[in-house]
Amino acid sequence: VSGWVGVQLSSFYGGLSSGGSFYYHAELRASGVAPPLGPERGGTRVSVLGAGFKDAYTLRCRFDNASSAVLARYVDASQLECASPIHSLGPKAVRLSMNAQQYASSSSSSSSGVAGGAVRYTYLASASVSALSPSRALAEGGTPVTVHGGGFSSSSEALGYLLCRLGGAVRRARWAGAGALVCNSTRGRAGAVRVEVSNNAREYTSDAARLQLVTVRVVDVQPWSGPQRGGTVVRVRGVGALPGGLRCGFGEGASSAAWSGGASAVRCSASASAVSGWVGVQLSSFYGGLSSGGSFYYH
Repeated sequence: VSGWVGVQLSSFYGGLSSGGSFYYHAELRASGVAPPLGPERGGTRVSVLGAGFKDAYTLRCRFDNASSAVLARYVDASQLECASPIHSLGPKAVRLSMNAQQYASSSSSSSSGVAGGAVRYTYLASASVSALSPSRALAEGGTPVTVHGGGFSSSSEALGYLLCRLGGAVRRARWAGAGALVCNSTRGRAGAVRVEVSNNAREYTSDAARLQLVTVRVVDVQPWSGPQRGGTVVRVRGVGALPGGLRCGFGEGASSAAWSGGASAVRCSASASAVSGWVGVQLSSFYGGLSSGGSFYYH
């Protein structure tokens, strides 16, 4: 049974009085770890989930055959927290001890961080970000941004831990290879935002990659009118940094590709219109529309 027992010294001739005590505990068992993966440099705060944990200053975690154990912080009877030590790449069995001496391999039927019956924590190469494509995106959000770098994990994506952080907004990332992933930009104020990546939803890169969020407002359309049959070449001037790949929309008509029209301006061919009258002019890109204040008159 578990619990406190007395400790007594004795000899061949009889027992000696003792005031010491010893606590017998059940085998420490864990059902999973969260997050189940992290960088090889260590330092990840790992929650070890299970049952029957007791608070003791001698609680320890050991990650496979790591040269030294790490302190475990008691949270409650079903959770401990340990900081992962530096280790080689790959899955490592998580071993627990209540007395900093005897370690047992935790086992479970859970699928979270469990392989071959043992609770495991997987060490990954540290992620890094080297470039963004495109480097500018619409402040309205929704632009797919390819993040180039290294150490991105498909396992992290499968588990839902592969994330991008753009400024203060966190979004799920789509794995496109060990050196690339794709994130959709979020709505924000025009300006530069830091882009950081995490393989475990906890540690993020710190490579100072920045995405420029831009917004455009149409302020002038010349000429301001044209025939309903379309084909009028129109110069559209906007305020803001114009991203590439823009299209022009005239009312409800189909949008058309725009080309350079000088500083802060593009040229477009007006589409045909079934009716005469004033219509709005909108600049858009493949990723979404931009606010428009321009007008065009079909006659």
